Amino acid sequence: MTILTRIKRFSFQNKEIIILLLIYAVLYSFNLGKFPVVNGDENWFINPAYDLATFGKMGTTMIYGSCNLANFTYWQPPVFILLMATSFKLLGFGVIQARLVSVSLGFLTVLFTYLLGFKLYNKKIGLLTSFALISNPLFFMVSRNARMEIAVACFMIIALYFTFLALKEFKIGYYFASAFFAMLALLSHPNGLIAILSVVIIILAEKIDFKTLKFNLNLNEIGAFISGILLPLIPYALYISLDFAAFKGQFMGNIARSPSNPLSNILVEPTRYINLFWWLNQYNGLFLAFLVLALVVILTVLGLYYLSREGRFGRKFLLIVLMVNIGVFAVLVYHKFFIYLGLTIPYLSIIMALTLKNKIKFKMNRRSIMSVIIIVLWFMLIVGNCIFIISFLEKTNDYDYMRIEYEVQKYIPHGSIVVGDHNYWIALHDNYKYYGRENVNKTNEMMVDLRAEYILYDNIWAMEDDYIEIFINQNCTLIAEIPSNDTAGFGITKVYQVKRTS
Repeated sequence: MTILTRIKRFSFQNKEIIILLLIYAVLYSFNLGKFPVVNGDENWFINPAYDLATFGKMGTTMIYGSCNLANFTYWQPPVFILLMATSFKLLGFGVIQARLVSVSLGFLTVLFTYLLGFKLYNKKIGLLTSFALISNPLFFMVSRNARMEIAVACFMIIALYFTFLALKEFKIGYYFASAFFAMLALLSHPNGLIAILSVVIIILAEKIDFKTLKFNLNLNEIGAFISGILLPLIPYALYISLDFAAFKGQFMGNIARSPSNPLSNILVEPTRYINLFWWLNQYNGLFLAFLVLALVVILTVLGLYYLSREGRFGRKFLLIVLMVNIGVFAVLVYHKFFIYLGLTIPYLSIIMALTLKNKIKFKMNRRSIMSVIIIVLWFMLIVGNCIFIISFLEKTNDYDYMRIEYEVQKYIPHGSIVVGDHNYWIALHDNYKYYGRENVNKTNEMMVDLRAEYILYDNIWAMEDDYIEIFINQNCTLIAEIPSNDTAGFGITKVYQVKRTS
């Protein structure tokens, strides 16, 4: 059989998922530099990737602080940053090049969600799950954002796919792959702990006979799993060893300083879903936001009902993943960013897809009537999701994250030391020594240490920092007011020149 014949046969046998992936590639790449609006987090994460691709060191130069931040980035794990640096090396620098990494990871997430749904159940579930994922507005945002959530989601779904294969096909290499990709998830973002816990608990739940307390993992399987953990972990440990004091300082200053308390975390857990609701509301109003979320809840509850009637392994597999997701977020995660919910979308999509697992027969009985109701719910959800995605692209169509550069150059000479909102680093870093602002009592210290020459001052900074107005009134002269893109929520930015002191 020739290679061409094999390709044709493979394409014919998998034509549905290939079509869905092509739709994903076109839709998710469209207007990539406009939606979502470039945010401060993206600037923070792109900065060390740019420095690595350009200067050969993974430093975060835009953030004021000690702990050798300008030369080593330890305050976030490195995998996603390394992937962006690779993109910059190959394609040049820019927001689109950074976000193409996320789009590519999202592509793999859709593919492996399909494969996992197929393996757990059947091809129909895999395809329906992938379609639900592609049309999900939150997944649309997560997969186009230069943040680490999509990396965690991607590596976790791949890890779980290989976990399934390891438990069902008994090949040593699958244990290695399962651990390797779970570790990549953790080395992309601390939330990747979910991937490690899910994989370990699923394996233990399947391999421990709780009646006899017999452990059915052999040494080869354990060795392969440990090797998968160590392979990506050892290079990271070597990187940490380059400046362990900086690692300790950055880790304690960022991740470890979180005032996380399990009880308070659980109490404020609903804010994650409330924030998601208000985010959707700003694009299409209360009714559609409420309707879409209500449809998701209804289909998820129905899916859980069907899941409870499924076979032992599929039910155990998905329930463990969901419980680990919910447990880690509710108990350990202090910052209740609704974007973290993007990590659970693949598994919720599989559960929702179970509502259409059985063959639909249009007869006058309770099962057929329920099937028709579920089809109507799915139709309404897909239409609502598509309206949101269209609205995202329409409402940010005129957004231009480089607009601030054109305005600033009218008043600030090239090479000046400028302090302003983190959102502007990408647009201004080429022409200025640009630093993102710090809040509260760091203001004076920061301005003095950096010998700041100009300040870009906006309403957001004013609301978050009581000290900045005092500093500006005592040390600065207003030289201009420039328009900021309203999509970013800043309105007018004031340009101040810091008075020179002897």
